[in-house]
Amino acid sequence: MITLINGRGQLGDKLLQAIEGDNTEKDVRIYHTWNIDDKSKSIQKREYEKFVNFLKREPEDNKIVFISTNSQKDSWYVYYKHLSEAFLLTNREKCVIIRLPTLIGKGVFPLLKSGELQPEDFFNLISIDKAVKIILEKTKNNNIVKSFHIIGETISAESVKNILCL
Repeated sequence: MITLINGRGQLGDKLLQAIEGDNTEKDVRIYHTWNIDDKSKSIQKREYEKFVNFLKREPEDNKIVFISTNSQKDSWYVYYKHLSEAFLLTNREKCVIIRLPTLIGKGVFPLLKSGELQPEDFFNLISIDKAVKIILEKTKNNNIVKSFHIIGETISAESVKNILCL
């Protein structure tokens, strides 16, 4: 059975719909919970500690799927996401790490449109439906390679801003 751990937002809602009625033989936990609003060191460290504690409580037979980020920004958010990946890889054989690009949805785009967020050079984007499909496909992975860097579609930040301002 696939269980979504505190799936937040649009991706969490779609994942819940997609796994409803799942009849997977083994227990799979998709860990999709993280504070993305406060990127301070103390909050991000707490998110990392929550993940480590969750992992320690989970039976070894359960496969853990960790939803991470493609972001390369120099931030505590990225640092602690990557630290969580490393902890998972070194402590759990049955795991999958999925690094997703920016989701096309309500998250980043309103901030970009309002000017609260200044775009960088390019965005790597993926639709929520495609992200769900990839997550569910990668959940079935039983290979030696456990970490997947998902590439979306690249578009200039200027083009995104122009589209949003139409």
